[in-house]
Amino acid sequence: MKYDVRKSPIEGFGAFALQPIPKGESCGVAFTFPRSLLRIGKECVDNEIKRTMLGRYVNHDVYPNCTFQIVDRGEDIVLEYIASRFIAKGDELTLDYMTMPWEGVRNF
Repeated sequence: MKYDVRKSPIEGFGAFALQPIPKGESCGVAFTFPRSLLRIGKECVDNEIKRTMLGRYVNHDVYPNCTFQIVDRGEDIVLEYIASRFIAKGDELTLDYMTMPWEGVRNF
């Protein structure tokens, strides 16, 4: 695990790097859901998406240090956090919530 969870100055709790994370390296999986869900429709999305602990604790920032990468794992689609710049040990992992890649996921 590359992070721990503790009180965040942004809001509530957050995920903080336990070690330096180079730009472009995976910070961990945020969400996973079955490929078959893409054919079912939006109504079922919330019930089928499995959010990880990391996905729960990454807070919003307008200058984030993470972005998403969509990974096809056969039966499952995974949304993985990727360091968009160097993340120092102790930095909170952040994401711009306005950049969620749902349109990209629908293209699978």
